[in-house]
Amino acid sequence: MKSFWSGNLKKGNGLFVFIVFLIIHLLPLFATDVLLTLDGPSHLYNAKIFNELLGGNVFLSEYYFINTELVPNYLGHLILSFFLLLMGPFMALKLIHLLYVVGIAIAFRKLVLTINPANGKLSVLIFPLIYSAPFISGFYNFSLALILLLWTLYFWFKNKENRSLLFYIKLGVLMLLTYFSHSFTFAVLCLSLGIITIGEYGLKNMKGWFVEGSKVMITAIIPIALGLSFVLGRDSSPKYLTGEQLWEQLKDFKFIFSYHKETSHWVLMYILFSLLGSVLFKEKKFLPILYVALILFGLYFYLPDGVGYASVFSIRTLLLSFLFFILWLALQKRNRILQAILIAVLFFYQHHRMSELKEWMVVKNNKAKEILKVGDLIPKNSTILPVRTLNTWQYFHVSNFLGVNKPQLILENYEAAHDYFPIRWKDNIEQSVKEEKERIEEIDYIVKIGYAAPDSQDDKDFIHYADSIGIKVYQSDFVTLYQLNTFR
Repeated sequence: MKSFWSGNLKKGNGLFVFIVFLIIHLLPLFATDVLLTLDGPSHLYNAKIFNELLGGNVFLSEYYFINTELVPNYLGHLILSFFLLLMGPFMALKLIHLLYVVGIAIAFRKLVLTINPANGKLSVLIFPLIYSAPFISGFYNFSLALILLLWTLYFWFKNKENRSLLFYIKLGVLMLLTYFSHSFTFAVLCLSLGIITIGEYGLKNMKGWFVEGSKVMITAIIPIALGLSFVLGRDSSPKYLTGEQLWEQLKDFKFIFSYHKETSHWVLMYILFSLLGSVLFKEKKFLPILYVALILFGLYFYLPDGVGYASVFSIRTLLLSFLFFILWLALQKRNRILQAILIAVLFFYQHHRMSELKEWMVVKNNKAKEILKVGDLIPKNSTILPVRTLNTWQYFHVSNFLGVNKPQLILENYEAAHDYFPIRWKDNIEQSVKEEKERIEEIDYIVKIGYAAPDSQDDKDFIHYADSIGIKVYQSDFVTLYQLNTFR
């Protein structure tokens, strides 16, 4: 072990600095019970439903079924479902968060060391992108796909001189896993492999890159076919952001999660462009990676922000563009003194961001724990109608924590309404209870979440109904639990 550490430190590949950065970015995950993300509660709840359906839960089987179509977004759910078999719900979330943070950091570092072993210190450039807006939004499948994207590129460069049949089989597996994690990231992986292949053979050597590209196409034929089937078989009506909205997202670095964007994001931009300036008059290397970044940056202004029910493509595209841009920067030769200064500035900037994140997590953690405690008061296999009276985005799906310890039918499940997730509605009582008010008699509990009065007429009617015939089982300034069916 001593020789391992000494050897790496002697080579100057920045292992010690990388570990310090990684520890700082792991601390927020251990500061509280759970990092509350936007979609995290929904993913966890549907992973619980997945396990219950496999286990033969008759009650939930009346309302849900497992989507047997080979769609993306499966990988994250399968991982969460497996974790739930071994541990409690909050620990399962903590573990998938750890998997992402550690996974993307290590994958990026291994990729940098494989392409340019002398630049290990600059692998710390990945850390500003780890706690991204998509990750804090709970886009677990997209986040896991980023790991697979980087790992597949690492695998590609590592085996540059030894691309046997076994190599292409393993490559095909990695690309298939990327597809089952997120289809858009899979498309970016295909794009990047194509551009890198052309870069390896040279634009003039058409035969060379065409043959290699054909091998990759054959290797990825299954996920490509699945992807085409997935895209062509669904609503493809695009939704675009205005030029002003795109500029605001770019100017404010909205693909990075932070509170003080007026200062901290500009500090990050200064670091990035300082790094860029340090290589302007040096030898330009690894240009295919820069080309991928520039193409994605152009697509940010061209692609729609949503297609059908899928959304937030612009933020994801911008994040991917900067991921490749930072990778290119991390591979460039630069002055050691400037490198040390930039790493030091980045360290203090990220330390400040992680402190902000921990403060933000404490409040959200307490609310999530309260919802979980209220869920323990409800008997299993109950029908629960949440009424949310606050518009804070972090709490949009927090009601799903009511059903992660026990099997419950929660009438707030956006995933089950769409055909690109593993769980689907068989009887969408969530929708019909608002259209057919007599179905309210099927509800066992109503849970009001929030401090204010309901806004919509439907929610006002539900709370009035609960106040009229229900029994308050629990009440705080944040949650009120009404029992409607007293025979349970």
